[in-house]
Amino acid sequence: MSEGSEDAKVVWARDQRALARALGLSIEEWLLALEAAGRRTTGLTAAVIGAAMARGLGLSALDGLDGPALAQRGRTLIDPTPPRVENPVLKEAIRRAVDQPIGRGLALLSGDKKPKDKVEKVRVPTPRRGTGSLGDSANFGTADAPGAGPAPQRPTRRQKEEEE
Repeated sequence: MSEGSEDAKVVWARDQRALARALGLSIEEWLLALEAAGRRTTGLTAAVIGAAMARGLGLSALDGLDGPALAQRGRTLIDPTPPRVENPVLKEAIRRAVDQPIGRGLALLSGDKKPKDKVEKVRVPTPRRGTGSLGDSANFGTADAPGAGPAPQRPTRRQKEEEE
């Protein structure tokens, strides 16, 4: 296998984990959803056809299509070393600990909430509207806001001619 395809698989697996977390799912729930999608041939076939057409391939990409095998391969890429515990909460905690840098998991569990670097807060004044008048246009109504008085009328062409 080429180095580029291995990198693509690693990126795909990382994106799948991120997508599962963004959707609020555990990795186990996401893997079960992938396996269910592998069993439903209609959606899987449509996805493979779309991917094949996007890459300029023909329908021969469907010849070796095996949904359950693809789902199993996806499971091994996303979760290569599944935790050996029964509790789903512990399973997810172990999986997420893999994503944390070394030592970060202990910091999260210890409850040390003090920031390491003190950041000086900058006080920004709250904007306030002035009490003065905004001009004549603030007193007459518009289509979306009634005003205190009627809108000024522009002189018509006839009124302009009469004034001249």
